[in-house]
Parts: sequence; structure tokens; C-alpha cells
Amino acid sequence: MKMARASDADIDAALAVSRILEDLEKRYMPEAPGEERQGIEWFDRDDAEQCQRALGILLDAAAKGSIFRVTFGMAVVLDPRNELLDPAADTLEKHPKTMAALAAVDAAQIAKGDARNRVYADSTSHLHVGDSSFEDWFQAHPKACTGDKQLARDAYAAGMGDPLVVARSVARSGEGGST
Repeated sequence: MKMARASDADIDAALAVSRILEDLEKRYMPEAPGEERQGIEWFDRDDAEQCQRALGILLDAAAKGSIFRVTFGMAVVLDPRNELLDPAADTLEKHPKTMAALAAVDAAQIAKGDARNRVYADSTSHLHVGDSSFEDWFQAHPKACTGDKQLARDAYAAGMGDPLVVARSVARSGEGGST
């Protein structure tokens, strides 16, 4: 099934509404945007004035995006008929058919020798390590001070699908052509 993708505004609105509802469930009065309050204001569902304020805060948050697009989009993604996610998993994981298809493509590439004829090349040599999300990851890594930073960066980038590193085919030696 196809449907419109939720925008960032839609997701932000859904998160804001969820936060407000959770605050109300826990008996906290949610804060309106830009409101600064000292201490906690407890929500009393029997207080008409508080209910009116809470409803206004809730409706203002909902008006900033399409919550339906977010929730219906997730329903489409989770629908087992679409075979996007593994229905047996408790987490969001690719459907077993997708995993099998990806494994078959990998096996076909290995059988044809394509996988062994790929090297990773820095497609943006003018950029530096600090231009990717690598830096935060590397600081906690045991090899952070061993001088292997570029090697670790390339391995990280390849493994994370970082666009700074791309795969390209190279000719086998003796077959002519260049890398």
C-alpha cells in the first residue's frame, strides 16, 4: 500500500501530542509553548478551567502537523500483508523475505566474483573525518589513540553506509582497464 510519508512537522506534532497526553495521564498539567512556570502544576480532570487549558494546549500541538499521517503510516509499515517488517520480532526488523532476498543478491555477487572485485574509495577526499558522524563514535573506541584513525574511519563509514565512502568495481589484474 502507498501513502504519503509523514513530514518532520507531522512527527514533531505526534510527539508533542503524545508527550502532552502522557503528562495528563500522570496528572501533570502540560505547559503551553513558551510558558515558564515555577514548580509542578498538578492536573485535576474535574477542574473545568484546567481541562479547557489542557485541551487548548493539546489542540495547538496537534494543529502543527498530521498525527493521522504518522499513525496510519506506522499502521501501514506494521501491516503483515506488506511484508516490510518481521511479524515475529518484538523490535523493528526487516521481514525474513527481505533478508532472504538481500542474502541471495550477496550470494550471487560472490558467485560472479563481483563482491571480491569491489574496493572502497573515499568519494570526497576533500572532506575530513570530522565531517561525518564518526567522531563521536571514535572517541569511545579502544583504538582512539593508536594512530589508526583513518583506517577506523573508513571501516566505520563503510559499515554505517556513510556516503563519504562508496563501493566501486575494479578490473581484475590482467583484464585491462583501470580502477
